[in-house]
Amino acid sequence: MLEDKIIEKGHLPRGKEISDAGTVDLPMGLESITGYVVIEAESFEAAEKLAAKNPYISSIRVYEIMGE
Repeated sequence: MLEDKIIEKGHLPRGKEISDAGTVDLPMGLESITGYVVIEAESFEAAEKLAAKNPYISSIRVYEIMGE
């Protein structure tokens, strides 16, 4: 089950883009990352299968993070 694989949850309520030109507030939209969940899986494919079972959202982005 997905709940058994969750390592960390996070919520990102707002964002800013910081560059040489200054700092700009980022709008919250469909492309915004508004939170994240870190799960432990045997492979990227296994993580993809777990994420596909999420009943709360219509789409999800999965990124591989390599630990040391």
